[in-house]
Amino acid sequence: MLRDGKVTYEWYGDGFTADTRMPSWSVARSVVSLLVGQAIERGKLHESDRLVDLLPELRSKDTYDSITVRDLPDMSSGIDVDENHSPWRPFTGTARMMLTGDLRTFVKYHRP
Repeated sequence: MLRDGKVTYEWYGDGFTADTRMPSWSVARSVVSLLVGQAIERGKLHESDRLVDLLPELRSKDTYDSITVRDLPDMSSGIDVDENHSPWRPFTGTARMMLTGDLRTFVKYHRP
């Protein structure tokens, strides 16, 4: 709980602390979208900039080459990652993306 900008109360479930890393999913996308908007406003980035120009290791001859900065916050890039919440397939899709230590390789191998 915050009061006058200061933390006055905190509670954590069993196994969690103030330092426990947690996924933020769409919250992160919203914050990144704000930062991208600021970079665009400052002229450091353009909506038409291509993903492969920013991350050349993803360059190939498929849909990644046409993905632009504009596509990413809208989730219209075409990158295929299942929104999987199945207890029978717990380490696939978004769960695997969250657990990987190598996000660049994960993205590279999840082309449509």
